[in-house]
Amino acid sequence: LQESEEGHCPVCQEEWKVGDTQRVLPCNHRFHNMCIDRWLKGHKAMCPLCKKD
Repeated sequence: LQESEEGHCPVCQEEWKVGDTQRVLPCNHRFHNMCIDRWLKGHKAMCPLCKKD
């Protein structure tokens, strides 16, 4: 992130901070890179929020 963005990572529940790296899935949900990478390795390759592949 370059500017402070409201909200938080749905996986770790931490607020977004300037400098955080995000991954945006095809469904447009945003996560910290490390959080979603861990999630996708441990679960089916789907969004933890909407369950889209």
